[in-house]
Amino acid sequence: MVVLEEYCVLFIEVPRTGSEAIRQELMNNYGGVSQGSKHSIHIPVKYRDFKVFYGQSNPVDRAFSKYKKYSVRSAKYFLHEGKWW
Repeated sequence: MVVLEEYCVLFIEVPRTGSEAIRQELMNNYGGVSQGSKHSIHIPVKYRDFKVFYGQSNPVDRAFSKYKKYSVRSAKYFLHEGKWW
């Protein structure tokens, strides 16, 4: 989670949604400070009135991305010298 106290804003980092790029932008250019662990969703009481935003991916895109990730990763176990026959 990234806190921008000057703007009263919190950014919750959701995995696999481009959150690392947004996190770096907020911390490098807007004075954001990391609070808690990277993907923490616990919001301390002192920030309860802050605006909160996060990234979200389309469930179909996420499923396709997972399929691609694991099918390509396991292909080396099924191919002989880069050939399927």
